[in-house]
Amino acid sequence: MPEEKTSWSLTRARRRLASRGRAATRAIGAGMVLLAIAGCSNQSEDDVRTRLNDWVSLGETLYFHADARCSAAVFDLKSTRISSAVSRARTFQSGENLLDRQEPVFFDIKGESPHSVTEALMSASLHRGVGLISPGISARKCMTETLQSYYLQALLDENADLVFDPEEKAMIVVDGENRWLFYARGDGK
Repeated sequence: MPEEKTSWSLTRARRRLASRGRAATRAIGAGMVLLAIAGCSNQSEDDVRTRLNDWVSLGETLYFHADARCSAAVFDLKSTRISSAVSRARTFQSGENLLDRQEPVFFDIKGESPHSVTEALMSASLHRGVGLISPGISARKCMTETLQSYYLQALLDENADLVFDPEEKAMIVVDGENRWLFYARGDGK
């Protein structure tokens, strides 16, 4: 008789444990879904404009698209001047220091295109360089083919300016010749 009682108790304990395990698994799964949803929130055009308004004088929105993977925008500029509200880096080292402090950085390095700035930062620190360029590359998923072409031209233009916003993980390219601002934010995949 004692063996039957022990067996019955073990069976009951196993069932309780299994039930708790399923409940815990469901709770963990629900938590993961909520985290995924929170991490994939779409930006609105107003969110992007609000973030950029203190830094540049925006005109009309020429293009905007955002989904869970990326955001891409092109704004006409009233002025190509980048405000002093964005910390200015005139050397790669000063730019790295500002990025370390998680500050938005305007890379004002004469003779360097946005692309060459990101290449130099990748040479100095692969992790930082990849972190800088990933949003700009993955945001292409939110761009039309024509827009991708203009964006690439701006990235390679020595007269274009680069701003990186670590908080938003966004790459901002100011094309002074066309008076356009490209905003690119992606999930890095």
